[in-house]
Amino acid sequence: MLHVILLILKIVGIILASAAGLVVLAALAILLVPLRYQAKGKAVEKDAAVSARLCWLFRILTVRADFVRQKLVLRVKILGITFYDSSRPPKQKKSRKRERYPEETPVLAAVESPEADTAAQEEQMENRCEEAVLSDFPIAEQKEKRRKKPGFFRWLYWKARKAVQKIKKWYDKIKTFLQSLLEKGKSWKERICAWAETGRRVKELLNSDRFRRAWRKLKTEIMRLWKHIRPRKLDIRAHIGLDDPELMGKITAAAGMLYPLYTDHVVLLPEFEQQVMEVEFSLKGRIRTGTLLLAALRLFFDKDIKDMIRDFRKATEEVSYGKG
Repeated sequence: MLHVILLILKIVGIILASAAGLVVLAALAILLVPLRYQAKGKAVEKDAAVSARLCWLFRILTVRADFVRQKLVLRVKILGITFYDSSRPPKQKKSRKRERYPEETPVLAAVESPEADTAAQEEQMENRCEEAVLSDFPIAEQKEKRRKKPGFFRWLYWKARKAVQKIKKWYDKIKTFLQSLLEKGKSWKERICAWAETGRRVKELLNSDRFRRAWRKLKTEIMRLWKHIRPRKLDIRAHIGLDDPELMGKITAAAGMLYPLYTDHVVLLPEFEQQVMEVEFSLKGRIRTGTLLLAALRLFFDKDIKDMIRDFRKATEEVSYGKG
């Protein structure tokens, strides 16, 4: 009995160890296996064609994007099987509609019953009675034929009363407008004072030693990330020409001054007699998830950067309070 229990525990332990090993292996693959990207394209005058691809772990995952004739096509493949293709038309779901039988024509509309005839006759009699009553007692005769015109003083009193009411309404509107304008002026004054105080605090933070140390560390991490994610291979071939030889000469001189920056990666073919625009490029590179995560952790746990973010939040509290 004990031997069976130990055997079961051994099997369970092997299964758990295998599962843990697979999890660790998957985590290491995600962190250490780089995402490789490459792109190439060509542009002639107003026409352009660009193709980009991103693959991971021996192309187990592949994402490809093609931009041709002003149209973008995106494809996602896993283990060589296409899971998404934007060029495919969406599948139409089969609609299962129930068959509707033609409605039967009502029989009651064709057959006239005696009860319906009697009801219609009664309704006609009531309408005739109402017309007779209205003709005997018209509405115009119920009103007074002539109204007595008010006197001059009474007319003058009503006019003066209406004028006083209008003046009171205009006075209330002007008073409300001035009060709202005064309140807005006070709120804007408070906001401007808060902004000035915030600007003074931000200026003090920018001139502090803590900000300089944090900015130095942040700049170092940005340069490290750029060196990691920048293309390992970059080739650009540009055939450019203008109708103005003088302007083309200036562009060529400027490109020659920047030659130490791009060295052999860019080839410029100038044309001084006709207008031409042809550009071809190709690039390749890689991005490792572990490197990005390590840089993010270094920035997250850095004390100077944390203190700088906290100080900037405190400095901007006055602006948010003034807006509120």
